[in-house]
Order: sequence, then structure tokens, then C-alpha cells
Amino acid sequence: MLHKGRTVILASIALTLSCVSQARENGGVLFYTLIDERVHVLLADHQGGDAEHSQRGWGSFGGGGRNFETAKAVAMREGNEELKCILGNAEISAAFRNAPGHKLGSFTTFFARLDYIDSSILTLRKNPSDCGGGGERGPYTWVSWETLKQDISAAKLHDGPYQLTIKRDSNERVYPASSSSVYFNEFISSLIAAMENMQGFPLVKFPVSSESPVRRIHTKD
Repeated sequence: MLHKGRTVILASIALTLSCVSQARENGGVLFYTLIDERVHVLLADHQGGDAEHSQRGWGSFGGGGRNFETAKAVAMREGNEELKCILGNAEISAAFRNAPGHKLGSFTTFFARLDYIDSSILTLRKNPSDCGGGGERGPYTWVSWETLKQDISAAKLHDGPYQLTIKRDSNERVYPASSSSVYFNEFISSLIAAMENMQGFPLVKFPVSSESPVRRIHTKD
């Protein structure tokens, strides 16, 4: 009888752990900053990744969760890894302290303000050996919210996947000429959902005050 009781307990524990594993949360982050008093978002191409992911195009940062991780913990870890771990623990924590989030299915996107980082530094930075996943992305670039919003508005006019061809401006050269020419479908659809469901998005969610000075992060890499 005792043996049977232990079996039931162990089975219950296994079932609980299985449910936890299946209910893992996923998360990502759209980093933004102010450049000349205008909101800009940091995007990265998937060309730095493997062949399976290299055609996804431009998007924000994030990925799948591990057991017992919250969506915010996933977004913080994945976000910094895909920035090649350029941020310290205090910096990434500060960026997420008051970051609003929007959940779409099993994926939560957070919107976190970041001090300015030269995108070319991120593109050229060598991925530290102890930074998991840091070699997955690149190149990087800052895009004004107005530019991205125009593309999102165009996406809403089409049915099906929101895979948009990027119109390159030969004068501004927002996107490197050799990079992908599309946005990542899931990235665009999650932004559309956030715009439709988060009251005041993005102006209320993106603080536009620039009281603190812009800090440029330099690195020897």
C-alpha cells in the first residue's frame, strides 16, 4: 500500500513538471531610444543566424523560455544575448524596470528604453565565448518609429502573413545594402496587436522626455 502511495506521488510530480515544461513562457523586447528627440527602435537582421533562420528578415529580440522562467526573464536574457551581451546586469535590469508588455498567444513583447548604442558597434562586436546565442543576429540598425509605423500601416492592408519588402532609401540608407529586404512576420504581427490593444501605444508607452544625457557605449571589440 505504501509502495502504491509513493507511485501515485511520483506520478503526480512527473505530471506537474510536465505541465510546467509545456506551459513555458516566451518573451522578447523592442528596445527604443531617443535620437534628436524622436523615438527610434533597435532592430537586427537574422543574417547572422543559421540557414534555417537567416531568411526571417529584420525584427526585435527574443526567444523561447526555459522551465520556470517568466516571460520578462526570457526577454531580458534573450534580449541581451542577441545584443552580444553588451549590457551589464544592472543596465538590462534598469531597462526593464518599468517596461510595459503585450502578450500575443504564448509570446510577450516588452518595450524597454535603452541608452543609445552605436549600431555599427553591435554589428562589428565579437560575440563573447560565454554569451549564448549572441552570434545569431546582425547586422543591427536604429529605425525611426515613424518609418516603422508607415510599414506597419502598409502591412495592415494585406491579408495573411505580414512579410513586408523594405523600401531602401539610397540617401538615408537605414538598412545596410547587403542585408535582408523584409521584416520578420511575427515581429510585425506582434506590433500590430500591441498598437491595437495597448491604449495610447506608442506615445504613452514610449516616454519622450530626454532629461538624461545620451550615453554612447564604446567597446574595443
